[in-house]
Amino acid sequence: MTHQNVVPDSDSTHVLGSVGEDSRSEALQPSAGSPPLSSQKTRNPLPKVQLALVLLIQLAEPVVGGVIFPFVNHFVRSTGVTHGDGNKTGYFTGTWLEYSSEACFYATEALCVLSWGRASDHYGRKPVLIIGLFGLTLSTLGFGLSNRYWSAVLARCAEGALCGNIGVAKSTIAEMTDPSNMAQAFSMLPMMWGLGGTIAPIIGGVFSQPAEKWPATMGQLAFFRQYPDFLPCAIAACVPLIAATFAVFLLKETHPTRIPLEDSEKPPFEIVISTSRQVVVSSPPCSEASEGTYVRGNVELSSSVSRTSTATVVTSASQDPRRPASIRSLLDRRLLVAIANYSFLAYYDQCINVLVPLVYSSQRSQGGLHFSTFTIGIILAMWNIINGTFNILALPLLIRRFGVKHLFVASALGLTLSLAMFPVIGYVARRSDPHAVSGDIWAVIIVQLFFWIIASIGYGCIFVFINEDVADNARGTINGLAQMTVSLMRSLGSIVPSTLLSLSLQHNLVGGDFGYILLCILAIGGIFLAFQLPNKPPPTKP
Repeated sequence: MTHQNVVPDSDSTHVLGSVGEDSRSEALQPSAGSPPLSSQKTRNPLPKVQLALVLLIQLAEPVVGGVIFPFVNHFVRSTGVTHGDGNKTGYFTGTWLEYSSEACFYATEALCVLSWGRASDHYGRKPVLIIGLFGLTLSTLGFGLSNRYWSAVLARCAEGALCGNIGVAKSTIAEMTDPSNMAQAFSMLPMMWGLGGTIAPIIGGVFSQPAEKWPATMGQLAFFRQYPDFLPCAIAACVPLIAATFAVFLLKETHPTRIPLEDSEKPPFEIVISTSRQVVVSSPPCSEASEGTYVRGNVELSSSVSRTSTATVVTSASQDPRRPASIRSLLDRRLLVAIANYSFLAYYDQCINVLVPLVYSSQRSQGGLHFSTFTIGIILAMWNIINGTFNILALPLLIRRFGVKHLFVASALGLTLSLAMFPVIGYVARRSDPHAVSGDIWAVIIVQLFFWIIASIGYGCIFVFINEDVADNARGTINGLAQMTVSLMRSLGSIVPSTLLSLSLQHNLVGGDFGYILLCILAIGGIFLAFQLPNKPPPTKP
């Protein structure tokens, strides 16, 4: 029979898990006397192939999300929803952009992302990611095959629901890294968003309505005449399809309790830290007690422990690492503060995403720059390239120098200052030659985009606060909860800034700048919120 031993333990962590040669230690939370995880002295190399696969998965959302923007006006007219009244096109297009493709996309994502996260805690990260990617492929194709307005809205909502597994991808990144290189890995996520945001409009603009653009070839096919927007959607759908295919064959499962073990690798005993703070050790059968010290993995049994001692068997289902932790048990102050800061960052970043093309394209008399869509596209493409390069090369160095908390505070300050530059742009634009772009205007634009780059470093920092010191059976749930909140805030960030700007200009509130002032005042509160994050000393440079 199997003998069990009870080892008193003063640690307050509640974990059940097998301990083996290569098992992870994250489930055993550090005790009060342990050094903080972020103070690890050496930076380990990143798992390049596995990280590249997850980044490819992350690329799917911005590509399928942004491919529709170049042809959405034509789509609205072609559905007949305006009944031939051209004046209604602007209303329905605005409704589509703000509610269907942005607000509804993020709203449905918010409804599903927590379920995706909890499913990944139970079934593993890999199967959930693969199912979501294949579903995203089908929903994107469904949008391209839609000839009616509301069927396209449903397809768009399905895309948002299936993009809800992006929180699972973040859990995967956290599990394949450690505190010494986690921020470096997460700093690459904005680059993928920038890359997707750059190539998606190109795909949508170049390949929509192929029958009209290439009548000698595509025009001969009745299919493309009937579904003029299918080709760009099909090209965009290739991204999640390719990502899913690579994931099936190459992506490794990262959830510790779902990693398959060979029989030879199975541990000879298990450790359970129960609510009564006892370690229950289940060892192989032995005929007599042995003296000495027994070591397996990170567990040491001293000679004072008899291998024939009587054990208290812990049978509570809540101890099972394969069962997702309850949401209520996870809502401590540390997590709530981290999610609140993440939501603040996502909301104001989305506000800037909405305001930059809106203000840059508006008339000079309205405080805009009256740039063409081509000029705005070039500006945003250059910003995405510089921002991605900066995050990859500079962020790890800055984290080692200043620490993640100080950098996140700087990020919150960068968001506020970037927002504050909008009324400055309006002030300079109104006093410049309406037929030329002066050096003053370019200087203000450069300053604003610089502050926006500083703001973007917050993503690599806040993911560290959310994912460090997390039990393995809770990581998917925590990332899902965070992503759910952020998706709701992004849906608001897609509507609120444009609405405030419209009302401010329509009623000439504070010279049309009331919306900017209100957003900046609220953003200052976000700076104080950033100071509530726990202090994490910067890692020592290797």
